[in-house]
Amino acid sequence: MDAPQEIFKHYDYIVRIIRIKAAQYGLDYDDCLNFVLHEISKEDHRKIRAFRGESQFSTFITVVVNRLIISYARKLRQVPESSAIISETPLDILIEQQEKQLKAKIFKKLPELLDELGMKERLILKMCYFKGIKISQISRELSLTRYEIKNFLDSGLDYLRNRIREISKK
Repeated sequence: MDAPQEIFKHYDYIVRIIRIKAAQYGLDYDDCLNFVLHEISKEDHRKIRAFRGESQFSTFITVVVNRLIISYARKLRQVPESSAIISETPLDILIEQQEKQLKAKIFKKLPELLDELGMKERLILKMCYFKGIKISQISRELSLTRYEIKNFLDSGLDYLRNRIREISKK
């Protein structure tokens, strides 16, 4: 990942987060902006290069910037330990609402996604995750090795993960 390019692409988003958080903690916006940008660029963008793709980059950068601002506010002794972590901003609430909507959309499409799988993959996934049957029991019932069962599980889960990523990008 090209960290400076990612920072540049998301600069407006980063600035919005800083503006909201600076107001929330009663900090000077320009000082916060300088501190966050300095910290992000420190050590050749180490924090940004730590992104591994487990979430959307905007969620990742929101957490990084929020933590940096809390750190800055604590340094100035303007944010008590407990309120810094618990308090929610409109941006936090918006992100939470969007995540709930996405989860609901995926949950609604799950039966359709399961139907896209092959018969054995679908059956094994349902037995394992919906009925709670252990792999060894599935292996005996379907006369397949545990290795084969695990392969069906892995391929089915990989397919579902990829389809869910496609859905979440829309």
